[in-house]
Amino acid sequence: MILLKLADRTVRQLTQWAFLAGAVLLLVLALIGFVDVVMTNTILVPVRGLVEISGSLLAVVVFLGLAQAQAQGANITIDIFTQMMPPLLRRVSDVVTLAICTAFMAALTWYTAALALAAWHYNETALGAFAFPMAPGKTLALLGAAIATLEFARQLVWRAFTSTPHGGPQS
Repeated sequence: MILLKLADRTVRQLTQWAFLAGAVLLLVLALIGFVDVVMTNTILVPVRGLVEISGSLLAVVVFLGLAQAQAQGANITIDIFTQMMPPLLRRVSDVVTLAICTAFMAALTWYTAALALAAWHYNETALGAFAFPMAPGKTLALLGAAIATLEFARQLVWRAFTSTPHGGPQS
């Protein structure tokens, strides 16, 4: 049980750090949008490459926020049927759902890792007005997907092996 609680605390901390990194990048994304609008509307000269950078940052922000959304139960759920289930059936439903989501996120992490490694190997750059490296963004997306996988797995273990319905004791 000590090992489970240590793993739980570690995954929760990783989830928080990923969320904070995503929040900082979201602020950067907002500043990029602000600069682009101001430059385009005041001196009629858009800054080259801001659209491409914004698109890449947006993907990274989404991946970094996945684990926190799951940890807080903020993902969209349709619980009209599970609300009517008896506790045992609800628990089985939760375990099956979390197992499917963990497997999906693990597969997504695997394929994201392949994309990130290929981007580093080939020095992939964005095609557009400004060529910037894609590998750092893909690596951050990989990190976010991996942390989300760990969060789903953490909740799966807690739901399958304890009576706690929402993934362990709150930090």
